[in-house]
Amino acid sequence: MDIKPIIIRLAVDADMRSKLLLQFPHILDGYILTGQGEVLTREEANQLDAHRYLLDGLSFVGSRIRL
Repeated sequence: MDIKPIIIRLAVDADMRSKLLLQFPHILDGYILTGQGEVLTREEANQLDAHRYLLDGLSFVGSRIRL
């Protein structure tokens, strides 16, 4: 398998991203990159955090209940 085309495509994509960010430095200010590589808006990230805190709280409460 020849990986040269893949490397070339990655380099071109990186170069295009660099040029875009140089021309429009604030274009991605409203977005957040997650640990899984997803790009989310701030609203989506806030909803995800609230959902995660709810699940963490339920897990904590569930671990403290003695039957």
